Amino acid sequence: MAVGVTHLVEQAGRPAVVTMGKWDVKPGAVNVVPGEVSFSIDVRHPEEEILQDLFAAIRAQCEAIAQERDLLISIKITGKSLPRKMDPGLQAELVKAAEACGATWKWLPSGAGHDSQIMARHLPTAMLFVPSVEGRSHSSTEYTTIEDAARGASVLSTALSLLAY
Repeated sequence: MAVGVTHLVEQAGRPAVVTMGKWDVKPGAVNVVPGEVSFSIDVRHPEEEILQDLFAAIRAQCEAIAQERDLLISIKITGKSLPRKMDPGLQAELVKAAEACGATWKWLPSGAGHDSQIMARHLPTAMLFVPSVEGRSHSSTEYTTIEDAARGASVLSTALSLLAY
């Protein structure tokens, strides 16, 4: 199932991504065939229609594999965060600020909900990211250089100043 799900999302292409980060294998011994396995699937895409299509395809893929291998399967959706569009005006201000600070920038679709998915329902929202070395985030190896953190802080303060005045 992990291979099938990964292949499905890879076929959809970027910016679609999938993470299967939580596994519970019982009994969990090296030399014992598991009797029960549960795992998480976190799939993300900035377009709701494509995301819904991916959800349906993943469900169908897992059900087909379970039937093929005579396995019992239970699928439970524990959370569903639909994509939210960021405010184009605020994004433009962040671009102006980055350029004013001499920072390079690029558009980055993000499934990182943080507070933005909730806030975007109620007020204009945008997100500013700074680079992590090797793109690693949410892990013990995540690291942002002091220079990149300082540059991000400068871009943010410049954007706030542009918005205030």
